[in-house]
Amino acid sequence: MGESLIQYLLTYNLYDYGSNYEVPIIYILGDQDWHNRIVAEEYFNDVNAPYKRRNRDIRRTNSIILVEVDEFTSKGGDSGDDWLKHVSTMTLDQLWLRNPHTLNEEELVTYEKVFPYFISGLGKLNKDTPIITEGAAFLPRLVNQIGVDKTHYVCMVPTREFQIHYYKKRLWVNDYLLSCSDKEKAFNNWMERDALFALSALAQARELAYATLVVDGSKTVDENLAFIESLFQLI
Repeated sequence: MGESLIQYLLTYNLYDYGSNYEVPIIYILGDQDWHNRIVAEEYFNDVNAPYKRRNRDIRRTNSIILVEVDEFTSKGGDSGDDWLKHVSTMTLDQLWLRNPHTLNEEELVTYEKVFPYFISGLGKLNKDTPIITEGAAFLPRLVNQIGVDKTHYVCMVPTREFQIHYYKKRLWVNDYLLSCSDKEKAFNNWMERDALFALSALAQARELAYATLVVDGSKTVDENLAFIESLFQLI
């Protein structure tokens, strides 16, 4: 059940059902819905219906749009890119029961391929409103290539111990790994892959002199927030 649901979510594409409706269509979208809003808006713009309306929650934190990279991942899978299609159709055993170093290298390649779709999506947002984005696809080398300066980027990663501690508390992790033949090995490989990915991102950030923030639990959420607000000159 868990694997079937994950595979369904990874491959589901509303465009497969067409965009012509014979009934009124109303979309209710939140400006702070990080996962679905932009993809949903793109589909809504293509809809043909006798009547359509979009109701949006216009509340923003400090008049800033918050966007998460995950909402663009499916766009990459639908792009025709052979690598992204391959990744989106792997079983959990095929994905996680492998060497973590290989997993890390593949993760770096995957985000390099997804990154252009994310940047394209950001270009469709209101350019008069500041945007804060987050996600693993924002590797330092990639943001440096598009000219992001040092006051508009921070590389924030958890320590291995911090991530493992909190991921073990997340109930959805067990459900996600339910169909794995070796759940413990899959989880350990997953965590090690993420730790290696964090080290790769940190190395890139330090090479390019970008700010870094390693989250290990020694500082409160408010203290970490204050550091980022100061860096981005929000206070």
